[in-house]
Amino acid sequence: MLIYRVEHKDNGFGPYCTEACNITFLEILEKARMEHMFADYEHPSPSDDAVLKKLIYKGVMSNYHFGFETLEDLLSWWYVYPEHILNILRDFGFHIAVYDVEEHTEHCFIDGEEHYLYSYYLGHIQAVFNKKYAKLVETMEL
Repeated sequence: MLIYRVEHKDNGFGPYCTEACNITFLEILEKARMEHMFADYEHPSPSDDAVLKKLIYKGVMSNYHFGFETLEDLLSWWYVYPEHILNILRDFGFHIAVYDVEEHTEHCFIDGEEHYLYSYYLGHIQAVFNKKYAKLVETMEL
């Protein structure tokens, strides 16, 4: 399964992660979001996605990284922002990373309950994947 993700070239963090860049970028991103005022269904948080919400409940999201099933989905996510946001992302050192994620199921117990965790999940709009089972196969400029 290929997953497309926007991440920082130097550290692999996504643009919503404070470790990825300085606070100035996060302020720019928030200002752009507020100015455009897209609907929540266009940018649902993981807790608003029926599939991803289960991972939050299980407390395993820290092992997963966000991305998209297709390049078109990734671009659609960012195109609801003003056009210049992709240029700003690029200027702050972000690019598109393409990962090939192997199918893997991990059997575990969480809070005494038996669970099966998968190497990736496809949510309503976003996908999440465990980089432990992923190989970077390509990068693209924004």
